[in-house]
Order: sequence, then C-alpha cells, then structure tokens
Amino acid sequence: MPRTTERPPNIYRRVPGATHGTHVPSAIVIHCTVSPNVKGVKDVLAIPNYWKIQNKGYNAHCVIDGEGHTVKCALDNKLCWAVAGKNTGRLHIELIGYDTYTKAQWMQQEFGLKEAAKWCAYWCHRWGIPVKTSVNHGIATHAMYSAAFHVSDHTDPGKNFPWTQFMKWVAWYYHNGWVV
Repeated sequence: MPRTTERPPNIYRRVPGATHGTHVPSAIVIHCTVSPNVKGVKDVLAIPNYWKIQNKGYNAHCVIDGEGHTVKCALDNKLCWAVAGKNTGRLHIELIGYDTYTKAQWMQQEFGLKEAAKWCAYWCHRWGIPVKTSVNHGIATHAMYSAAFHVSDHTDPGKNFPWTQFMKWVAWYYHNGWVV
C-alpha cells in the first residue's frame, strides 16, 4: 500500500466532544488517561464518554489505545481543554495507560504509540509544527507543560514514557509517511 503524509492516519470512530471555539494549532501535547488499556475498543470509547458524563468541558483531539484504535473527538481547528492554561494552539492526544507505567509497559503498547506518532507527523505536516520537543512550538508531554508553566501538577504520561523512541517514530513517519 502507498504511504502518505497528506491524509490523516486511520480513525476507528468519531466521537465528538466539547470544544471551546477555534484556533490555529502550533503545538502538540501528549497525555495519558490514567486508566487501563484493555483489548478491544471499550477502553478507547470509554474516555470521551467519561468526559461527557463529567460535564467539565474536557476533551482531546484523539484518544488512542495500545492496539492503535483511534477515536477522533474534535476537528483539528477546534479548541479542546486538556492542559490547564495552555490549550489555545494545542492539539491533544490521550493515550490509554497510566503515568506509573514502566518503559517496558509503555513499549507493550507499541501499536498505539506508533499510531500517536503518525498523528504527530501528520499534524506537523498539516500545521507546520516542527518535529522537536517544545512546549511553545513543537511536541511535548503534559508533564513538560506542568514543569514549564506551573499551571497544573499533572505528570502524564509519566517519567518512564519512551520519549526518545516516540520522537524517533514521529520523525520517521514525518519523512516516510504512513499507510492509510
């Protein structure tokens, strides 16, 4: 199958959630849900439903489980609330998993991590976001936002998230494309 950098990665289902106006994306934030990854799609569908029940306006652009199932919850140009005080211009990916995972546990979810890397590569192409670690104009974790701006105490996706490997995958997909 041909590779592309122009079409978005695969979407399992669209489950629209709360949005708060429009914006022009300039950075990407990686989160984790602090919930178990289970086989099938119940886990990835549960997150947007939880946000709806919570009724606090939270949302992310994509939720991705360890098998790579992606639920698209908002259009890219819609503002989602997922990182305190720094949502405008940010695209958010929620990975199913815990911030207490070991590196080995994160790597057991390689399909999901690679799917998230594809989304990052796609957004970098589409919105001119550099493939680099940066809270201002690049890709960063929620923990990096907490450390930089002191607006929350969130540490997701955790200190053992395989950031270096993840960014290598983003760069590879950015340069080589992905299969759709």
